[in-house]
Amino acid sequence: MKDKNDWITQRIKMSFKQTRSLYAFTNNNNIPKAKALYIKHCKILRKVIKVATKQHCSTLIAKYNNKIKTTQNIIKKEAGKLHSVQQVPTMNDEKLEDPPHVANASIISLQLLKY
Repeated sequence: MKDKNDWITQRIKMSFKQTRSLYAFTNNNNIPKAKALYIKHCKILRKVIKVATKQHCSTLIAKYNNKIKTTQNIIKKEAGKLHSVQQVPTMNDEKLEDPPHVANASIISLQLLKY
């Protein structure tokens, strides 16, 4: 899974720009028809976004062999709970994997920051 916004097409981006311009126009002018057009455009854009995300997710699920894991990753990504792999701390180009060494390296780096 790549980016969270893989489903955004050029047409959707153009529609976002049009929505922003309609919003600015309706804020500056008190025209009821313009406001109704803006509301209608927002509803249509919302539906297009839902369909695009559903299609994107279904193609991802169909693409990978482990469909349950892919579905879980999509849910985690949408919920904002998918965490990246943490880097192993290093000091002087040596990996620190032992917890006491990590703690000592943290204390040393904190002491260096004080001075």
